[in-house]
Amino acid sequence: MDPNKLCLNCMNTNLNEEFCPVCGFGTSQLEDNPKFLKPKTIINSRYVVGTVKDSNGEGITYIGYDTQLDIVVRIREYFPTGLCSRDSDGRVVIAEDCEFVFNEGIINFIELNKKLLALNNLKILLPIIEIIECNGTCYSISRWMPAITLREFLLRNGGTLTWEQARPLLIPFISAMKELHDASIIHCGISPDTLLVGKDGTIRIIEFCTRKARTAKSSMTAQLFLGFAAIEQYGAEGNIGTWTDVYGLAAVIYRIIVGSAPPEAAQREQEDTLSVSARVVESLPQNVLETLASALQVRAEDRIKNMEELKNGFLATTPTPQKVKNNAKSGKSKKKFDKNKKYALIAALITTVVIALIVAAVYFVFLKNSDGLSASSSQPSSVIEISSSEESSVSSEADPLVKLYSVPDVKGMTYSQVLSAKRDNGDFYTDDFAFEIELKQYSDKYAAGQVISQNPEAGKSVEKGEKIKLVISLGSYKTKVPNVAGYTEEEALIELLKAGFSYDSIHVVDKYDESELPSVAIETSPAQNEQVNTDEGITLYINSYNGPESSSQTNTTETVTSGDTSQ
Repeated sequence: MDPNKLCLNCMNTNLNEEFCPVCGFGTSQLEDNPKFLKPKTIINSRYVVGTVKDSNGEGITYIGYDTQLDIVVRIREYFPTGLCSRDSDGRVVIAEDCEFVFNEGIINFIELNKKLLALNNLKILLPIIEIIECNGTCYSISRWMPAITLREFLLRNGGTLTWEQARPLLIPFISAMKELHDASIIHCGISPDTLLVGKDGTIRIIEFCTRKARTAKSSMTAQLFLGFAAIEQYGAEGNIGTWTDVYGLAAVIYRIIVGSAPPEAAQREQEDTLSVSARVVESLPQNVLETLASALQVRAEDRIKNMEELKNGFLATTPTPQKVKNNAKSGKSKKKFDKNKKYALIAALITTVVIALIVAAVYFVFLKNSDGLSASSSQPSSVIEISSSEESSVSSEADPLVKLYSVPDVKGMTYSQVLSAKRDNGDFYTDDFAFEIELKQYSDKYAAGQVISQNPEAGKSVEKGEKIKLVISLGSYKTKVPNVAGYTEEEALIELLKAGFSYDSIHVVDKYDESELPSVAIETSPAQNEQVNTDEGITLYINSYNGPESSSQTNTTETVTSGDTSQ
């Protein structure tokens, strides 16, 4: 397929028509946005970049075209908001003083996508074709499958599904999610916008992100799906885990059956207004209602912990034996919904028919929209031209026709610096070699994020495309706690990350102190200058005092609620 004859919005053929005959996109809708790659950019001499389909705090997703396999692809670019910008030639440039956070993020991005690549046979995933490191950043290329978002699927089918209709779609998906969790992959963004319904009736999950991109109060701009994000994603006390995805999926099921998303978790923590109408209650088996209520508990410790428990609860033929806190309140009246044998028999008889009908309905939906692509509006995009490097003058003694390249010395460089490094002739290292992080280990000699060693060693002559394996420093096993007093929360987090602490080991806690400036870091525990193990947790105290007005309000509150020492 000639890339010049492609619609850049859906990658179907468009023979120079003003509007695409498949998706209706017009070339006049293309806008030049310096944040995005330009349409028709070629990545790795193979992938044609199209329009933007999604953008969040971690990166940008484009539709693309694979000129070798002759297929449509998804191109995910690591481009964290606020930590980098784009040069006029399209290369990614790290912002000043953001090298450590950017470098930590790109390593996590690569590790996440390598885990997903190892699970390519999992049906709920879009198979990854390859992971490319170039242009100062990294790209994950995966297949683009004809599908629509679950949100759009519901809108096309009356807004809701009954449990009997939803069950054959959801149970296989829950089983597959368990395999993801077994591989230590937590999505943290399950929502009607990140789930796709395919022509085959399979639900697939997209838009995987590193954990920081889905957690508030992190060094990245967080993307939280309101109503579907669990309370622990808002920076509240508690760790992210399999239970976080349980909450997100349960919220999606609630949306499928009830027709609206649950209230935000942060709002429910203050006043839980989650409710289900009597009509919906009467339509649900008791075990389904109780399992849903348990999976939607605000506090993680009260919630179903994993997908196995969730699946078993939904498949139970009798009321779940576990006692749960049922937050689903009837909108009209409380009714018992024990199913009598007659209704149970009827339900069993029609289940097989319903399964066949739901698959047929999914396929019919796609016949009405032959392109099978999500109807989400495209965003303006942008482009890089990737130039090929010149051949080295070094020749192989064994075969004079084979050109060899001298391995550069990257020890002491950060990984992001390796991806941006150039030879004296202007060629990028990544034009000639494939760099791979083989191991991460502690080092007293190299700062966190720097390359400790490489294989092959610098100066060795190898063929073009040789894989160079790197060992990355985690920093000293023990580090000195930096002084962050007076810093903003974001500034303090960055300093702690630079010192070698992982994001998950930093706990942010509010502390009221009228003697310090409002909303700044007061102290840490362990205190500044102490030598600590970076694997151990550190607490960062942020001043909750907001000025004289806050002080007055606080005093009033303390007077009214005498005996409450929590202020």
